[in-house]
Amino acid sequence: MARADESDSLGDYRGKRDFTRTPEPEGGVSGNKGAGVFVVQKHSSRTLHYDLRLELHGVLKSWAVPKGPSINPDDKRLAVRVEDHPAEYAAFEGVIPRGEYGGGAVLLWDRGFWIPEENPVEGLRKGALKFILSGRKLKGRWALVRMGGGPGEDKEDWLLIKEQDEEASKDGEITAEMPKSVDSDRTVEDVAALPQGIWSGAKEHRQILPASTRPVKAPMPPAIRPELATQIDTPPAGEDWLHEIKYDGYRILARVERGRVGLITRNGNDWTARFPTIAKALSRLPLEEGWLDGEVVSIDKDGSTSFEGLQHALAEGSDTGLIYIIFDALYYNGYSLEGSPTIDRKLLVQSLLRSVKADRSILRFSEHIEGNGEAFFENACGYRVEGIISKRRDAPYVQGRTSSWVKVKCLERQEFVIGGFTEPGGGRKGFGALLIGVFDAAGRFIYSGRVGTGFNERSITEIWKRLKEIEEPGPAFHNPPAGAEAKGVHWVRPELVAEVEYTQWTRDGVLRHPSFQGLREDKSAQEVVHEEPRRLTEAIGPAEEGLAATPPPEPGPGRLIKAVRVTNPERVFYPEDGFTKRDLIEYYEEAAPLMLPHLIGRPLTLVRCPEGYDKECFFQKHTDQNIPPEIKRVKVTENDGTPAEYLMVDSPEGIIALVQLGVLEVHTWNSRYVKIESPDRIVFDIDPDAGVEWARLVEAVYLIRDLLVELGLKSFVKSTGGKGLHVVVPLEPILDWDEVKAFSKAVAELISSGLPGRFTSMMTKSRRAGKIFIDYMRNIRGATAIEACSTRAKKGAPVASPLTWDELMRVGPGSFTLANIRERIRDTKDPWQGYFDIRQAITEEMKEKVSR
Repeated sequence: MARADESDSLGDYRGKRDFTRTPEPEGGVSGNKGAGVFVVQKHSSRTLHYDLRLELHGVLKSWAVPKGPSINPDDKRLAVRVEDHPAEYAAFEGVIPRGEYGGGAVLLWDRGFWIPEENPVEGLRKGALKFILSGRKLKGRWALVRMGGGPGEDKEDWLLIKEQDEEASKDGEITAEMPKSVDSDRTVEDVAALPQGIWSGAKEHRQILPASTRPVKAPMPPAIRPELATQIDTPPAGEDWLHEIKYDGYRILARVERGRVGLITRNGNDWTARFPTIAKALSRLPLEEGWLDGEVVSIDKDGSTSFEGLQHALAEGSDTGLIYIIFDALYYNGYSLEGSPTIDRKLLVQSLLRSVKADRSILRFSEHIEGNGEAFFENACGYRVEGIISKRRDAPYVQGRTSSWVKVKCLERQEFVIGGFTEPGGGRKGFGALLIGVFDAAGRFIYSGRVGTGFNERSITEIWKRLKEIEEPGPAFHNPPAGAEAKGVHWVRPELVAEVEYTQWTRDGVLRHPSFQGLREDKSAQEVVHEEPRRLTEAIGPAEEGLAATPPPEPGPGRLIKAVRVTNPERVFYPEDGFTKRDLIEYYEEAAPLMLPHLIGRPLTLVRCPEGYDKECFFQKHTDQNIPPEIKRVKVTENDGTPAEYLMVDSPEGIIALVQLGVLEVHTWNSRYVKIESPDRIVFDIDPDAGVEWARLVEAVYLIRDLLVELGLKSFVKSTGGKGLHVVVPLEPILDWDEVKAFSKAVAELISSGLPGRFTSMMTKSRRAGKIFIDYMRNIRGATAIEACSTRAKKGAPVASPLTWDELMRVGPGSFTLANIRERIRDTKDPWQGYFDIRQAITEEMKEKVSR
């Protein structure tokens, strides 16, 4: 029987099956290191039974449960340990042919995630495994307890026990009450009627929810944009909607990676240092890798959220007493949940916070009700909360503003940008009132009135100090107040965002009875617009109401492609080959799944050629007023200490927006914004002199790879779209730039000094004649490298392509262009498969070896 510590725990599984006959997946041990999915499969073989499978260390630990699970704590169900199964088996529903091992129908009875309450490997060894299930049917606390002998005996009998909690019940039998598949809604008899040897995962036999609704194996994204709600005028009706309180706090995304926590605002700013208590509480959750979404709030004595209290805590530099209310989970231990339904993601959050390791004085679950939106809204407004958020029960998580999340406000309240201030009157110091405004669709700053109440001494002092730093000689408003209204006004750059409560807007677009609530440091000024509630049917659209929707128009001048405004799609970027802007967009739509995991979260340097590669081209790394909203802006400190705004892309729409700008090359930093000072890869740019043949270059690159292997580092290779190659070494982001640069320099010098006739690490042109230059300078702070899958601004429309080491000799420097790259993507698996499963770092021993 397979055990947790065996190197190949799938030997027993494979030895019992003939994969030329059974549709079961042969599979392999995945790179997932922690706990992951669980499934319960209803299996009608010689006798009907249920198989419980828990993913751990890349395989499914499995038990056969003859009577099936029970949610009655008094029922202790026999569970016989069987061989480990591959992780792919968690998606298996179909018919194993008679005569084969386990012949009969297999149905996916339940599916979800499991959360160990303690070290699961120790629990298996000791024979007592406690865990929480977050499934469609099975939820709450459970235990597996071994009877009799220890691990390694021929037979291991365990007991599956439901622990007493709010999910337990002594009424009925859950397997009889809920007999159908969670995927296909079939009965086991329906599955048995399928042709033998068929896996119902095959497209022609699938009658289930789209695969995108399931958790998907994927590397953890380095950055995520939050989903944002659309404001509407009335709560949505029906049981398809979940309703939550709209909290008055700071929206925070939490990234957890093996005990390290990052707390990121909606604008991508790292606020971990501001909320250390919350970060510490999150680090203790039973979560190896994950992304959570929630709101940091301050709670008043009456139980309501207080934005003023939150601001006071931040001003004091203490997060004591603040609470992180969590309402979503976007990634869990090797699985992307963005395509999963809202209700499944919320149930996982609830299960995580039920863990004994969860400090519920700091971390809380955002409760919800299903249906009854109007009654919930009226009740919420009676407590003077800001409003409610309603979310479609079965909707995926979509980054950016969507109609799957809608908000209805109890109070008239929104953000405004400060554009000026008046002199103080009476005994007040600092300023009298703030002149505020919003941005319109054309990007113009529109005056919205003055706010002179709601301040206290502390807020006046803080705001006054910041206003003096951004004072300007003239107004930024498109329609500034004039005459007597402008007398004594001081103008400022529109940078500070204030939250303001008011009674209504006048017909002239000015606020009535505005009252200052606090500064918003988590939102950028450019985001602030006049929030006008839309009618419900207008906001969610006819297609989402079950009516036929008009198909989108074909892309054309000024038309939308993936919600990005694209002009002149027939503009030719590569005249010799005739490739147009539309061709680039279609290519990047196919390349995005390969490109984005490497691109997300990295500051960019772009080569823009608005009229084509053969016309004027220029570099751009900083933002300007013409950057589309699909491209993110992030603040980075330059090497000389000056602040700057860089560009970043984290979605397919962002890539299309780059093409709209005429971007023909995308170069990226070797670090992600969330850990900007710690590179997560090394890039060796292997650049041959003009006379060096390709075969010599390939031989040299293999030599570099082999040296890295001897050091204990795995590497990958890509063509650059030019004459050279890049060797890329993924790293844990631990060391700083200077340390990584010093190591890469030592590697380059070790190779060049050992074979001086073939290699050089010197940039001087005279030293490079007839040699291969190993450029390690890509690894200094602010340097960039061409990103995998990026086009190049060169004749022939070349593309930088990831390669496998095996195919290196079969390709050449110009092998991949826009003419053939899409076919390669369709026909070839990811050449860098396993890149994001690698966990490696530069050690002191490695440094010593290359420095000798």
